[in-house]
Amino acid sequence: MENQQLRLVFQPIIFSKSLKVSAFEALIRWKYEDEDIPPEAFIPIAEQYGLIHEIGAWVLKKACEQAKQWSTEQDIAVCVNVSVIQLHDENFISIVHSTLLKSSLPAKLLHIEITESVFASDLTLISNQIKSLQAMGIKVSIDDFGTGYSSLSAMQDLAVNIVKIDRSFVNKIDSNGKAIISAVMHIASALNFLVVAEGVETKEQAQALLLLGVHYFQGFYYSKPIEIENIPRYLENNLTPHNNDNLNNST
Repeated sequence: MENQQLRLVFQPIIFSKSLKVSAFEALIRWKYEDEDIPPEAFIPIAEQYGLIHEIGAWVLKKACEQAKQWSTEQDIAVCVNVSVIQLHDENFISIVHSTLLKSSLPAKLLHIEITESVFASDLTLISNQIKSLQAMGIKVSIDDFGTGYSSLSAMQDLAVNIVKIDRSFVNKIDSNGKAIISAVMHIASALNFLVVAEGVETKEQAQALLLLGVHYFQGFYYSKPIEIENIPRYLENNLTPHNNDNLNNST
């Protein structure tokens, strides 16, 4: 951070029915000696040595500042990944609130993504944190759904806004992945949350997911993560989202 080696890239999330950008997920990158070090390599180390709070606050700040630039013309949200360790921080909610104030980003345009590992922690604490975020107008999503700790009872208790289906199920949509995604869509309808399919890489996958009723797509078929300076050009090539249909105005 001191050497300014960290940066954010942004991958679009597409509304399935209109193929318009509804949000961008902020993804951290570390460039060290001309090599991009993936987050899965350094984030666990940052968590182990207590650096994740500082890095997480930096990501939140930069992501909100960037999203504020998009929101001047289009209501496009930014999705920020938050670790379980951050959620356990008693100052986390105040950090988020302060970041929104300083960036002037409307709370509805910030989505907080948490991984399924939260289900293995103190659910009462996590539930309270989620409710505090939602009370501010922030959407909360569960990332990589279906790969580990989740249970239907925990999903009901946490009452998230959005569930992101893990790419492993999308990759197997021609086999047993289809049945699992279909089941998730039924649960989504019953519990009133939206569904994003991650790892969409082919036209055939997108068509199958659309038939299953998946609300949003994210993956290389639509776009790889985009550098900040290339986002204006990307948005110019993408029509203005329907405000009544996009991820930000849905409940």
